[in-house]
Amino acid sequence: MDLKQRKVLLTAARPFINRHLFDRSLGIVAHDGMKPLEHGTGMLLGLEEGPVIVTAAHVIKPFKREQLQFLTTERPSNFLAAPTRLEFLGGETFGELDLGFLQPTPMSVRLLDEKKCIRLEELDVFPTDLSSDLAICFGLPEAIHQVQGHNIHCYNTFTYLTNIPDEFDWNGEDKPSNSIFMEYPKAVEDVFTGRWEDLPEPYGMSGGGMWRVTFKCDGLWTLDQVRLIGINTEFYAAERFIRANRVEALLEFLSPHFPSVARFLAQAREEFEGRRG
Repeated sequence: MDLKQRKVLLTAARPFINRHLFDRSLGIVAHDGMKPLEHGTGMLLGLEEGPVIVTAAHVIKPFKREQLQFLTTERPSNFLAAPTRLEFLGGETFGELDLGFLQPTPMSVRLLDEKKCIRLEELDVFPTDLSSDLAICFGLPEAIHQVQGHNIHCYNTFTYLTNIPDEFDWNGEDKPSNSIFMEYPKAVEDVFTGRWEDLPEPYGMSGGGMWRVTFKCDGLWTLDQVRLIGINTEFYAAERFIRANRVEALLEFLSPHFPSVARFLAQAREEFEGRRG
């Protein structure tokens, strides 16, 4: 299956992929008590210690914990729930690291009942052969934010599909950069109709996921082959590129706070070193 055929397959499967990713994502809204000020995207990571919402640092850094609410409903809603804890690392413009997490209160965990958690095993750690696969950028862009009456919190999801340059593999002797870059043009050609369609500006997709789509199976392609490889952190408007921090950097950030993450990362690193010989 060549690259064009893979894009056709995934474009046809987009509604199912979008549902799969939406179920593991949510909105993070900075709210002044009257209206939302800013928003970003978060993803729900399931740990032994409980659910954790991972995002980009700059989504949560400028705000007090009480101002930060996460939105889990699919339909427009004003129902909000604040986190009990937040931590972040970096978040400066043009900085290398831009990572953060929120922990929901025990009561607000019930708001996540309709959501699904990303398991640590669904993270593509120390990936190789990236250029042979495709990537999906996923989030809740401000450009398609809808207002419906007084229910102002309606952030629609968006997925963008592209390829991954091979320089981001973990094949070499040296540790690669903590970032992965992917193109994000103003418009793309529809693989079915041939028409060019404008892409929404990706502001608000910070903290969402960069996902790798593999084609390594011999049989039917399934959603199990979608793996998280990065956290969206920055958009370079002039160059039309999106930057994401690798999941390895995310795991390093989470490890001091969550023993289950530290164990997983240590095992993944040992297995990777074993493969390299």
